[in-house]
Amino acid sequence: MPLNDAQKRRFTPWRRFVCGLLLLAIGWLPITDGPTAAAAEETMQPPSLSSAGALLMDLDTGQILYEKQADQPFYPASITKILTAIVAIENGDLDDVVTVSENAVRADGTRVYLVPGEQKTLRELLYAMMVNSGNDAAVAIAEHIAGSVEAFAQLMNQKAADLGATHSHFVNPSGLHDDNHYTTAYDMAIIAQYAMRNPVFREIVQTKTMPWNGDEWQSQLVNHNRLLWQYEGATGIKNGYTSKAKQTFVATAKKGETELLAVCLQAPSQAAMYNDLITLLNYGFEAYEAVPAVSKNDRFYPPDRSVEVAMRTSRDIRILRPIYTSEGEEPPAVVTKVVMDDVQYPIHKGQQVGQLHISLGNKPIVQAPLYAAEAVVPPTPTKQEEFTASGAPLWLAVALAALAGLGWVVVYRQKRVLRRWKVPVPLDRKNTIH
Repeated sequence: MPLNDAQKRRFTPWRRFVCGLLLLAIGWLPITDGPTAAAAEETMQPPSLSSAGALLMDLDTGQILYEKQADQPFYPASITKILTAIVAIENGDLDDVVTVSENAVRADGTRVYLVPGEQKTLRELLYAMMVNSGNDAAVAIAEHIAGSVEAFAQLMNQKAADLGATHSHFVNPSGLHDDNHYTTAYDMAIIAQYAMRNPVFREIVQTKTMPWNGDEWQSQLVNHNRLLWQYEGATGIKNGYTSKAKQTFVATAKKGETELLAVCLQAPSQAAMYNDLITLLNYGFEAYEAVPAVSKNDRFYPPDRSVEVAMRTSRDIRILRPIYTSEGEEPPAVVTKVVMDDVQYPIHKGQQVGQLHISLGNKPIVQAPLYAAEAVVPPTPTKQEEFTASGAPLWLAVALAALAGLGWVVVYRQKRVLRRWKVPVPLDRKNTIH
C-alpha cells in the first residue's frame, strides 16, 4: 500500500539514519583485491612435491619453469624406453621385420609374451614397448638395431651425449635396474623434448589402446600412462617403476599453444607421482603466460661489427612469463644478446653464424641459433689494405723511412754549406737596394 505524505515525512529521517550507518560500515571495511589476488598469490608459489627429483619445462623452447634436484642422478626404470625408441626410430626402418631371439624372450619385468622366432615389424615392437612397456620388445629392438644389448647401449649413450644429457649412463634398453644405469630429471627432459619433435614417436606415445596379435598372446595393448585419460590435453609420454627406482614418469600436456613437459623421479607411490605431475602441469599452465620474444622478421647484428652480416632466427619465438607480479611491479622485460660464432667470409644465406641469448630480466631463458639473412661476400679491400696484403709492408716501410731520413739529412747539410760560402754584400750597396 503506498505511503501518504505524512508517512513519507515520518520515514525520511529514519531512512537517512540507516543509510548513514551503512556508509560508515562500508568505510571501515578493508580494501582487498578480491579472490583473484589470493588465487594469484597461491598460484605463484612453487609447488611442493613428494618426488625426490623433478623438472617442468616448456616443450617448445626448453625454458625451465621449475626444478628440484634436477641434476641429481636417479634410477630411471622404464622411462629409459624414451631414449630406446628415438634411437631405434632414427637408426632403423619401421617396416623392417624383426625376428625375436631367445635372449629377448627371457627379459624380466613387463612383457608382451613374445616367443623365440616370432616375427614382428619394428613399428609393432615400438608400440609394444612404449604402450605396454614390454621389456621383451625392448631387447628385440636393441638386438635388431645394433646386434646386441651392449652395442645398442653404446648408441644410447652417444645419443644422450649429443643431446647434452651428460649426467646419464645407460646399460640396457628397458630400464631394468643396474647400478650403472642412471639419469637426471634435466637429462630426461631434454631427451624427451627431442623425442617429441619426431612425429612417429609422438604418435606412438599418445596412443591409448592398440590390438595385439602375437603368436602366443592375442590381446589389446593399453597405455600405462593414465594421464591420457585423466588429464585434459595430455599428449604423452612414459611411466616406469622398479623397487630401486620407485615411481618415475615423463609427461607432456598441451593447452592452447603451450605444451609443457614434466619429469618426476623417485616418487614414493603411484598416487604421489600422479599428484606431483598434475601439480606441476597446473602450476605451469596457471602461473605463466606465453609472450612474444622474437620474430623471424627481426634482424640482429654482431655487437662489435666484426662481421657485416644481418642475422635472423628460423621462426617466431615466444617465452613463458609469470602472470602475476607484486602490486606496482612491472613485468620483467625480454632482453636479447647476440653471441657470434667464429665466422669467415664468404657467408652463405641460411648459414648459422651465432646464437641469440634470450633473458627475462636478468634470468637467462633460452638460446636460439642465428642464421645469415643474406649471403655476404668478402668486402673489397682499399689501396692501403691491398698494399698491406701484398706481403711487403714491413721491410718496404722501413726502407722508405730510411730513404726519407737520408734525404732530409742531405738537404739540410747542403743548405748549411751554401750559407757558409755565400759572398757578403757591402753595407753601402745594401743601402742602395730598393
